[in-house]
This record gives sequence, C-alpha cells and structure tokens, in this order.
Amino acid sequence: MMRVVKVVLKGLMWGIGIIVAGIIAINIFAQVSTLQQKVSVDEVGQQFDEAPVVVVLGAGVTPNKEPSLVLKKRLDKASEIYHQYPEATFIMSGDHQGPYYNEVSVMKAYLSEQAGIPSRQIYLDHLGINTYSSMYRLQQVFGVNHVAVVTQSSHLSRALMMANGLGLEAVGVSASEDNNIQLSQFVREVGATVKAFAEVYTPLKPTVVYESNRIDMNQGGDQTDEFY
Repeated sequence: MMRVVKVVLKGLMWGIGIIVAGIIAINIFAQVSTLQQKVSVDEVGQQFDEAPVVVVLGAGVTPNKEPSLVLKKRLDKASEIYHQYPEATFIMSGDHQGPYYNEVSVMKAYLSEQAGIPSRQIYLDHLGINTYSSMYRLQQVFGVNHVAVVTQSSHLSRALMMANGLGLEAVGVSASEDNNIQLSQFVREVGATVKAFAEVYTPLKPTVVYESNRIDMNQGGDQTDEFY
C-alpha cells in the first residue's frame, strides 16, 4: 500500500513540476519573443511608413468618469506620442458595458481636452472588453494590421504576444508603471499570460464580441463616438 502511495505522490510531484515549468516557459517566451518590439516614443515613427496608428488599452475609470491612475498613465503616454507625431491616429479600446460605464468615452475626452488631440483623430472601440478582443477587433473591425500598443510594461509583453499570434504587425510603448505592484497582480499577470498563449497558439479560442459594423478609418474618429 505504501508503495502505491509513493508512486502516486511521485506522479503528482512530476505533474506539478511539468505544469510549473510550462508556466515559467510560456512567460519567458512572452518576454523574449516581444523584446525587440518594445520601442520608445522617439522610435515609434520609424516603425511606420505612414502616420502611426496607436491603440491605447483600457484600464478602468472612476465613478465620477475620470481615468484611473493606471489608465491616466497610458493616456499620458499617448499624449507624448501625439506631440511627437501630430498626424498619428489613436484607437481607444476598452469596456463600454452600458450607459453607466464607458471607458472609451472617458479616454477620448481626456486626450481631447488634456492633450489637445483633435477628436477626429481618436476612434473608439466600445467592445475592447479584454486584451484578446482589442487585438482581434483591430483587424476585424478597424482594418488595422500595423499598430503601436500603449499599456504598462507588466502588460505589454502579453499584449504584443497576442498581437503576434493574431498576425498583427505591432510594436509596444510602455506607460509608467504603478509603483505599488502587489504580489496578487504579478500572479494574475503570470496566469493571464498562460491564458493568452492558449488563446492565440492553441485551438482554445475565446468568444469575441464582434458584432460591429466595419469602421472606415478614412471617415474620422467622431463616427465611432456612439455605440455602433
């Protein structure tokens, strides 16, 4: 009986070891495979033959319709890009759950009012409810295949890995990081990276909210202000 127990325990330990090794390997892959895609604001223009297209990923807004601190840092980085490349086009991709929660309108208002970006240069993706949806809908709804992604560095490798897996040509620009990253946030990102890998490199595709009209990027961003 004891021999059977030892065999079972040994098998469990091997199984756990394989799982942990897989998690570590996937997270290393996400970091290493996207390393050369991370650029500074000054380098963004070198990545595009025409004016850059920049997607800012949503990160929550406050009840009084202000960007959260994390989101504000992303928007401030987008503002830096605009002042370096005033012809750039911006896509705010976030969650618009209903009339009382609308990340993307808050994002656009901040960039328009605080950074002075013309509203026609800011497009809204109301259904960018997660990173996969944001990357997927860039192609399927906005017809964008070449993009600069703005988010925090802790999230950027995962976002770029997903973009790569979906066939996007992407570079990433890091916004300032939260100085008080908690262990729980780190663990969440490790798990989210494994999930992202499965979503783009295995048959385990997630359900994507896609019900939207195709957006004509030549018609100006104001056409997307309403929930289309």
